[in-house]
Amino acid sequence: MIRVYKSPHTPTSLEKQTGKQYNNEDVKAQLVKDQHCKCYLCEQNTGKVFEIEHLTPQNSGINNIKEWNNLLLSCPYCNRKKSDKFNILNPLFNNIEDIIEQRIVECHISISTSEEDHETNQTVILLNRIYNGTNNIRDTKSELLFKDVQREINNFMGWLLNYKQNPSPENKGILTDSLKVVKEFLGFKYWIIKDSGLEPHFKDAIQWNKV
Repeated sequence: MIRVYKSPHTPTSLEKQTGKQYNNEDVKAQLVKDQHCKCYLCEQNTGKVFEIEHLTPQNSGINNIKEWNNLLLSCPYCNRKKSDKFNILNPLFNNIEDIIEQRIVECHISISTSEEDHETNQTVILLNRIYNGTNNIRDTKSELLFKDVQREINNFMGWLLNYKQNPSPENKGILTDSLKVVKEFLGFKYWIIKDSGLEPHFKDAIQWNKV
């Protein structure tokens, strides 16, 4: 999970249409463009299967159903996991990848933080459930997600090793390409770069959506 960019221009349907409908085509199109068709929670490309998720739940008592900054693109899996149970960090205004450490440790995904505030801890709990399942028992969907993360990170680690052994422009280019904002699982790649001591080499490539 990383910081998310959102267009400052509210889709027309949210401003002009009466009622509580928030998922018109202009909203969907803008979210897909802003988030590069990636779920804001697990960072996996949603393809054609996505939902519009309310960051602050609709039943919170706040009139936020059509609030543009409260709408984010999510995969159905993460949307169900979050439901209305979690009050998490706002990824539009927080550098999530700095606040929450995201690593693969053997066959387990480690999500942790040194912060103690409620929203940060709720985010950590939610991400742990998304990647590791409830009570650290993965169901079929979370196991498939873990394998996708593992596959991508194994490739990334291989490219990183190649760069360490031969820091050529070509090998650096392969890593830089895999760090583009459109790519998946950047939160994990961010912490691999930090842990490797190579952050100065790729500083400009890991500044996604920061202001």
